[in-house]
Amino acid sequence: MGSRTTKQTRSKMNINPSSPSPLVTSRNVSPSHITKQAPISNSSTHKQTRPLLSRFSINHTQPNIMAANKPNTPFVLPPAKLAHVVISTTQFKPMVAFYKTVLGGHSPFETDTMSFITYDDEHHRIAIFAHPEAATATTTTTGPPQQHRSPGLEHIAFTYPTLGDLIASYRHRKALGILPAWAVNHGPTLSLYYADPDGNQVEMQVDAFATADETTGFLRSPAFAENPFGVDVDPEDLARRLDAGEPAADLLRRPDIGPRSLDTVPRPAPSGDLRESYELVEESA
Repeated sequence: MGSRTTKQTRSKMNINPSSPSPLVTSRNVSPSHITKQAPISNSSTHKQTRPLLSRFSINHTQPNIMAANKPNTPFVLPPAKLAHVVISTTQFKPMVAFYKTVLGGHSPFETDTMSFITYDDEHHRIAIFAHPEAATATTTTTGPPQQHRSPGLEHIAFTYPTLGDLIASYRHRKALGILPAWAVNHGPTLSLYYADPDGNQVEMQVDAFATADETTGFLRSPAFAENPFGVDVDPEDLARRLDAGEPAADLLRRPDIGPRSLDTVPRPAPSGDLRESYELVEESA
């Protein structure tokens, strides 16, 4: 019955089975046409740079489903994992209750306006921020002008395994003309925030503590309670100090500046960079 249906469908669509289809999807390609290569070694930290799909080679006797989607971008050191998603909302308590329930999660840190929710050893996988004023906020006391924002995605975060890797990726992006809109030591993480062409924020971070217990301890500390936003840092200064041999642990330790309020936190506007491909504008270190 399956073969009969296939013949009828081809007849109606006037497609010659012996000729390549003008639109090829993964459903058109039999697994026999995909040859799995030897697995990539994980013995060296962070050597994996190829997309997952590139671990498979396509037999070119069949249409190549990757031909129209070949990566053609300069090298930037990729992160190790997706870390968390942050959502701003005008329905704070219902949103917190929903995500705690649907994920079977709990909050290592929660106030009347923010909740960090986790379900594993990561300090937070989902963060909920109450921003009833988000649609009217237009300026900040520091940093770039705020973007007009409504409830929804606040940012997504990716984690690097070491400060050295985070700085290397910063230099790679800088060489392509991509600079962070905000660099900050949150305490649990040291983070670089980038704004995409639509104004979505992308956080590139490294954990500041060696263990989950240490991170949770800091989240529950008075220092984090009075300043959950962090201390601004200069990535160039971090890079110089790291190159000079200063221990990463010292650079990751957040200084105490006392209380900090939300209105001092930069809100990156859309980047305004509408390039459709990226080329080096300077040599990376």
